[in-house]
Amino acid sequence: MNHTTEAPACVEIPCFLNADFAKTYTGKPLPSCGLMTGDLVCLRAASRAADGSLVAVQDGGDALLGRLFHIKEGFALVPLDADCPARIFAEGKDDLPHVVGEVTGWIHSVPHKEPDQEGGAGHAADEV
Repeated sequence: MNHTTEAPACVEIPCFLNADFAKTYTGKPLPSCGLMTGDLVCLRAASRAADGSLVAVQDGGDALLGRLFHIKEGFALVPLDADCPARIFAEGKDDLPHVVGEVTGWIHSVPHKEPDQEGGAGHAADEV
């Protein structure tokens, strides 16, 4: 599952991201969507979200990142990483995780190197 942690308090979030706070992404790199370990995930505070929304869900001490889908028994959280299975959370449990925010975007915390098509070192993702 894709995880996040609290972001440093001094982070300034660009206004165009329309976010209330940010969390640091600590999951494995996901080059298919551009999210890398250490990136700041920007969130708009929300306790509910529409089906298919990309959200952060607080589950005990972990904040999990994934697409939210409402189901008859509760809700499912489908991670961006296709290798991770979806998690099903049933309604009526005392420790049911809750949505803390809807993802509005992310900010690369450092330039990330991407391999070129031949597998060698490529350009930094933040460079043109």
